[in-house]
Amino acid sequence: MEIATPAPRLLVRFETTETAAVEQAAHVATIAVPHSPAVTVVHGAEEEACWRAHHALVGQADSVLLRVNVVPTRIAETLASLEPPAAAHGLRVRAIGRALLGALLIAVDGDAAAISDLVHQLRATVQAAAGHVAVLSGPAAVTSRVPVWDDLGAAAGIMRAVKAQFDPHGTLCPGGGPGGLA
Repeated sequence: MEIATPAPRLLVRFETTETAAVEQAAHVATIAVPHSPAVTVVHGAEEEACWRAHHALVGQADSVLLRVNVVPTRIAETLASLEPPAAAHGLRVRAIGRALLGALLIAVDGDAAAISDLVHQLRATVQAAAGHVAVLSGPAAVTSRVPVWDDLGAAAGIMRAVKAQFDPHGTLCPGGGPGGLA
């Protein structure tokens, strides 16, 4: 079950026998119809094309790509928090994610300073909900302004202990881990 924006939508895929998938899709459609203006059931080549288009939403090489992890019940709030700064600064924001896991990939295009501000605002919103934001990739004009990792909070001590246990000489990705973990 995946979510996508803009034009919010939920994509549900059933991987089972064809008969069971058709029955499950019909059941989900009857549940969704009262909450959505449009419910579409696709299969075969049309389904594959739908999933390719879904993943392409965040696939542009020059976009800033963020990984956001929140409690699944905070996804709507997290995505809504992006709208005011994006609209104010003319940023283009697209998101896809695992709705049941609270794991999102967010792609942002626009002015580097505005994107940096958006990342800082998003981190504040997400951290208040015990989530995290990581900057996976982007142009140097943005990545030089925002750290890859946000504050690790209470998890920092545990992460350092695990790193020390499994990499006592600090040879694996020195300083490149979350929070500058050596």
